[in-house]
Amino acid sequence: MQGYDTTAYFFSWAFLEIGNNQEIQARLHEEIDSIFGGDSSRPIEFDDIFRMNYLEMTIKEILRLHPIVPVIAREMKTPFWLGNPNYK
Repeated sequence: MQGYDTTAYFFSWAFLEIGNNQEIQARLHEEIDSIFGGDSSRPIEFDDIFRMNYLEMTIKEILRLHPIVPVIAREMKTPFWLGNPNYK
């Protein structure tokens, strides 16, 4: 079930971010129209994915703003040495 949770988390944020920004929606729509030429019946081909540069940038920005796996930072309370303790 872990794969479903992360996918749902991403798409929830993606739909929210894209839905709240009309400019991004318009640019994504323009990019798709430029690839498919307004032919909505044409199936997506593998090479089409590599032409969706703005979509890729949008996805990466959403992942930057809302990471799927949060970073857990830890702070050391006492100093310690890895390897040779005499090496400084």
